[in-house]
Amino acid sequence: MPKTHFQPAPAGLTPDQLRDYQERERHANNAVAIASSAGTAPSPESLALMQRHVDGELSIEQVIELTDAMLKARYAPRPPGLEDLGAMLQSPGFQERFEDVVSGTARRNNSYIVYVDAQKRTVREYPATEEIFETNADGKTLTLLSIGGVPADTGQPVVVEATPYRFAPTALLPHNTSGE
Repeated sequence: MPKTHFQPAPAGLTPDQLRDYQERERHANNAVAIASSAGTAPSPESLALMQRHVDGELSIEQVIELTDAMLKARYAPRPPGLEDLGAMLQSPGFQERFEDVVSGTARRNNSYIVYVDAQKRTVREYPATEEIFETNADGKTLTLLSIGGVPADTGQPVVVEATPYRFAPTALLPHNTSGE
């Protein structure tokens, strides 16, 4: 008797039911042999679907449809998972692109970036003026740390009021339409 990958026929089948079962089993075994000869044995999930076909629960069309859905779900392109997110965020390429976007946006809007630095200080960086301030505990004042990468004089700290803009946005002047 040829090797089978499927459960034996259940007891109590009529001769017609047994014949149908054996025909489905033969076709399923042939499909396994063909797939295996190509170097790819069916997965346990595929074999379970084929067993349901051999048992008469699923038509061959249903098995094909379910197998296609299973393979599409398994091999569909996916965005990076959370397990990959940390590595992606720490990559130099991502850091550089992020810095360009964030700094550029703050620079264009004459605004600032807030972050916690390596010394665990909450700082405000103003890309337009290249100033970096430490946010004081009161949240209302800032102490200058550096300008253009040059550390500020810690003996004479510069303390300023915390405002959304480092310097006032330019006022809109009315347009002169009289030609003067």
